[in-house]
Amino acid sequence: MSLQDRFRSFRDKWLTPWWARFFLIPGIEGGPAALAGLWFSWSALHTTLFGYGPPLVLFVAGGWQFLCGAARSSINEYAAVNIGRMIDEKDTIVREKNTLLRLIGRVRIIVGVKSDRFHQTANVQTPLSPHDVFLTITQPELQIKEIIRHTCDFFAHDGEPDENIRVSLMEWDDARRHLVFIAWYPDHEPPRALPGAFRDTTTVAGKSYLTNDIVICEDTANDVNYAKLGDRGDGSMFSYPIYDDHMNRVALIVNVVSDKIRRFRSSGRDALELPMQVFADRLLLENRLRKIKLRVSEDSSQGGGLENG
Repeated sequence: MSLQDRFRSFRDKWLTPWWARFFLIPGIEGGPAALAGLWFSWSALHTTLFGYGPPLVLFVAGGWQFLCGAARSSINEYAAVNIGRMIDEKDTIVREKNTLLRLIGRVRIIVGVKSDRFHQTANVQTPLSPHDVFLTITQPELQIKEIIRHTCDFFAHDGEPDENIRVSLMEWDDARRHLVFIAWYPDHEPPRALPGAFRDTTTVAGKSYLTNDIVICEDTANDVNYAKLGDRGDGSMFSYPIYDDHMNRVALIVNVVSDKIRRFRSSGRDALELPMQVFADRLLLENRLRKIKLRVSEDSSQGGGLENG
């Protein structure tokens, strides 16, 4: 049994019952002083107690009462701290539960959008080739935009009312040897960074790509490298890499930017990684489908296709 459990058992057994709070504890604290006073006032012959005079006896009795009061205060303080910790733990569990439920809700909506296309395609009266079915149902560009939008909404939910969240998606361009933007949300706020800036570890996104690790910038206004990108507004951001095991490389980078300083903190890394892992799985799937769709479209334009391949 841990020390905390032993204390809780002692408190419930000896400190919490009504008879302890109203009789036992006050009696232990004030009993010695009351008995000493009664002894000396009972008779003029009682001039000593155990060989000690009234001043010393009453001093010791008062000291005992002081020590008992200090002990009771310490126990109450310890109990209050533990109760506060239990409340904080409960609140944390509730927050994490609500976060998980919101995350599940976002994923269900994302998956539901594609499921609707399955239903719509199945009800088409005109015969469709496998090629047409694939291109009709598999619209990864739309799915990627949908995932980016829900990523933005997810982080905006816990933000301040006037907070602005932006999310962008990047991939590595082998020909140009730097990261390029392929999607962003909101649609009317495209990334303001200069083209070709994301080629090394001097940028948050570039560092995330080259190190395959989440990189968090708590104050973008005071980040020299961030200022070079042409975006000098206050805020914070993080870049999250999405690694493709089949390609053995980072396939995508997700950037989440807030206009609030320290909205994203290094100390809150775990809270950022958990939802991003869920969104990353969906983005990686859609990105693979996007690559397949591009290849299918190229084959189709050259006279080939799934039905001919």
